[in-house]
Amino acid sequence: LGASSCLLCPSDSNSPIGSSTCNCNTANSYFDTQSGTCICKAGYSSSFAGNGSLTCTICQVGTYSPLGSRSCSSCPANTYSSIGSSSCVQCSPNSISLPGSASCDCIAGYRQSGFGGSLLCNSCIEGTFAPASTFFCTACAANTFAPINSGSCLACQDNSQSLAGMPSCTCDANFYSK
Repeated sequence: LGASSCLLCPSDSNSPIGSSTCNCNTANSYFDTQSGTCICKAGYSSSFAGNGSLTCTICQVGTYSPLGSRSCSSCPANTYSSIGSSSCVQCSPNSISLPGSASCDCIAGYRQSGFGGSLLCNSCIEGTFAPASTFFCTACAANTFAPINSGSCLACQDNSQSLAGMPSCTCDANFYSK
């Protein structure tokens, strides 16, 4: 051993003869040589029983726990996480989420394809609309219109009209646009 000293492993761990570290008995934990204790892996919260034994509980969807943290925290708005996450993932462009979400949803005016990390939010073309969190852009009804990326259709003004699915309204006969 020379100048080394032998330290006792914590009660919830053990080591074979000649080992330079301890083996934690708790699932999803590891021995932290700096603190000399067993701690839970990233993506898990830790709790201790009355006898000092460690329990590691996996973080649920919408929560995360970085390495060294003792608890799972809720993901902030516009992020999401899956079960056992060490961090939250930023929502893709044109999508949002509430705090503690398992996924993101496209904002109004965009149609969803995919889910989670493969979520894409595609623009609705002129003359179509999509409320938030939908998979299809729908054509506007006659006498309504929608510019690109619309969450709903707008009614044509007095003395104007449109066919279904049009990006704008046209003036009726004997009227002109200003």
